[in-house]
Amino acid sequence: MGPIEPRAASTTTRTRAPRVPAAQRREEILRTAARLFQQWGYGGVGIDDIGAEIGISGPAIYRHFSGKEALLAEIGLQFLDSMVAVSEAAIADTGSDAPILSRLVTAAVDLALDRPAELAVCLRSLWYLNEDRLADIDNRWQALIHSWTPAIADIRPDLGAPESSIYVRASCGLIVGASRAKDKVPHARLVELVSTMVMQLVDVRLAPADIAEFDDSPAVGGWERSSRREKILGTAITMFRERGFRGVSMADIAEAIGVTAGASYRHFESKEDILATAIHRASERVVLGLSDALTPATSAEDALDRLLRSYVTICVENSDLIAVSLSELHHVPEAMAKRQERVRLFNEEWTHCLAVTRTELSHPEATALVTAITGLVTESVRSRRVGRRPRLGDDLYQLAHAVLAEPGAPTHPTEVI
Repeated sequence: MGPIEPRAASTTTRTRAPRVPAAQRREEILRTAARLFQQWGYGGVGIDDIGAEIGISGPAIYRHFSGKEALLAEIGLQFLDSMVAVSEAAIADTGSDAPILSRLVTAAVDLALDRPAELAVCLRSLWYLNEDRLADIDNRWQALIHSWTPAIADIRPDLGAPESSIYVRASCGLIVGASRAKDKVPHARLVELVSTMVMQLVDVRLAPADIAEFDDSPAVGGWERSSRREKILGTAITMFRERGFRGVSMADIAEAIGVTAGASYRHFESKEDILATAIHRASERVVLGLSDALTPATSAEDALDRLLRSYVTICVENSDLIAVSLSELHHVPEAMAKRQERVRLFNEEWTHCLAVTRTELSHPEATALVTAITGLVTESVRSRRVGRRPRLGDDLYQLAHAVLAEPGAPTHPTEVI
């Protein structure tokens, strides 16, 4: 769980930006758009929002980009091009004694921690692009895979494309999560910590997943809830995840469950009320899980293991709810503020356990590890592909368990029930 800053109203008066060279303005637009897309979601940001943040008019952005989708595509292309460039440089660095994979990981982590918004956008939003733009992205992605394949094959020859996807997604989520601590941990130290985490993660041998077992459709049971309120809430959560909060109306929700639009208002005052209820429910489930995990714990190690089991299970079993509570909460500031209180409690308990189990870490470093773990889990369950992986809970538990362990220490996670 990570904090998100309250959103300023788009009508806020901003100082007019000074004139700058076109190339500099273009880069400023890209960086600002990436940050806003990360914070509020691609669907929650308009061209005018980006312009207002910079201090220019929305239409002025069209001098540099044809539209919001072109902006999104360029963010992805630039980030992947940069990743390919640093990867090739790491491979060519024959003056280093470090193994090639270690050099690659360090270079990639260094870049990603410097540009976490761009990484988050690549993870969450590129599916909005049309087929032609997605093809361009895929070409860059294949070039990146090509540069990494020999180094990975040296230590993990068992990893094919289907198996590697969870390692890639979990590693990227770990970096996004750890980046929340970048203001409190020196950059070089954070790169060292996160690179070590990624190497520990890659070394985990997961049970092979049969590609035939992957299910691209949401897991929905056949039993129907009797409570009209719960039907509305559950349907809305699913629709918010698929279309975004702005892309769903109260009438859409009512139509999906077969009731009149007015019937929904007997249970919720507005669409915002539904979203606030969902966010509250997600936070409560995590906090209750935290309490249930800590009550029977007999040591810091036991407590940390139970916390991890609980968090992974809750996120995997409530993936739509968790995804919506993270990506859409800026629409309901009051619910967002209440969630922040629970985030602080969550981080405090995890960091308290780590203070005992990982004594070599400073408090800011322990906090970085906690946010890295939550990023690993939440970005994985938010993935449209990895989220459908069979035995996902078992796999995420094992990966996160390895990351929590002190480097060099043996890790023997017990079987996930």
